[in-house]
Amino acid sequence: MPLPSPFDRAPRPVARRQLLVFLACVCALLGVFVGPLTQSRDLMALWLAAQEVAAGHPGAIYPPETPVFLMRPAFDWYEMAARIGRPGEVYPYLYPPLWAHLLAPLTRLMTFTTFAQIVFTLNLVALMSLPVIGFRLAFGSAADNRDQLAWICMAVLVLGLMPGTLIALDQGQLQIPVAMLTLFALERAQNGRPVAGGLAMGLAIALKLSPLPLVLLWLIIGQWRAALTAVGLASALGLASIGVAGWPRHLEFLSLLQTVNATVMVNALIVSLDQLVTTITGTEGLTILLEIPVALGPSDAGWAVQATPAGHGALKTSLMLGLIAGFGLALRARPTPGARTALWGAAFTAFAFIGPIGWAYYYIAPLALSPILIHRLGRRGLGLVALTSLLFLFDWLVLLPPVIRPALPIAASIGALVLIAGFVAAAFAPHRENLA
Repeated sequence: MPLPSPFDRAPRPVARRQLLVFLACVCALLGVFVGPLTQSRDLMALWLAAQEVAAGHPGAIYPPETPVFLMRPAFDWYEMAARIGRPGEVYPYLYPPLWAHLLAPLTRLMTFTTFAQIVFTLNLVALMSLPVIGFRLAFGSAADNRDQLAWICMAVLVLGLMPGTLIALDQGQLQIPVAMLTLFALERAQNGRPVAGGLAMGLAIALKLSPLPLVLLWLIIGQWRAALTAVGLASALGLASIGVAGWPRHLEFLSLLQTVNATVMVNALIVSLDQLVTTITGTEGLTILLEIPVALGPSDAGWAVQATPAGHGALKTSLMLGLIAGFGLALRARPTPGARTALWGAAFTAFAFIGPIGWAYYYIAPLALSPILIHRLGRRGLGLVALTSLLFLFDWLVLLPPVIRPALPIAASIGALVLIAGFVAAAFAPHRENLA
């Protein structure tokens, strides 16, 4: 018998329109006053690539080829960054060529600071929409008649406490709109709008390839229209990218992705199976890289890399395929919206955990679904959310006893495993779906 949940209360009408207007106003104000203060280093990679295209150098948008992924751009990008007023760390461009070509004309019409401010505001809107979308995913078309406020407050609290969320906002990360599009796609498909869901998923895939496993899950559970629409749009955008940028650029892009997949990276902001295994088994083979090259001045240590051990990639691929099959079968067996929402959260988390690199902001979407643990597991779910939040924050807690400091590098990775287990437990917990 599950313990009482804070969401188990009498239904009451929610002024959803007023809530959304309020959140939009908050986002606009923060965009005006906070947007210009952000670092936007990840976003700057897109801008510098677009500048290369605008200058007639489309072959210079990707970093030089290396045996392992160093997360370093071409050396002259540091000078380009300084010219736009952003000296210091510069990251490489990791997206399809299409987006650099589409943005190229804008680099002649506005400054990077203006562009970063616009993206910061849009990212805030996307981030604020995640709890609302997650609630509709969990409770279906009747979501307007349920208590959204507790869900939204819990989701905002969890997301606000996560270092990955704040880093993504500060860096202008495209992972935020990808998370919003992906979650919106699942919600639309589940609530009878498969074409709209497929279009959103297709756009997300065209920005980053990471949502692809979710399309395979759609196929397994019979969401054919959504899956085929997603594949169709992503393919169309891919062909458009080839038409605009040419096949050689895409060979460079695919080669870069292969290098990323063949690299183990360790950093305080990484939450992944690679990070967990490497930290436990030993870090002697890692090469430490500085935030900026030595030739440009002093710098702190940024991250460490090494080639993926032999057989490790094949093992991860097998594990990913097994998870896709397992989640697909579980989704077919759990037809209710709440149970499916928990399984989608588990799938989000597991795919990010097993995938390449695994930055902490890859977990924005599943963390927005974390209130489902409280709804379906009651106080036990609240405890799991609190434990997950603590483990994700562990590396940022400076006043820790020395005896537990060795656990810092793996705490967040353990937190991801706790979150997966919590979602799975919530999916299979006996619980009524209707809050009324």
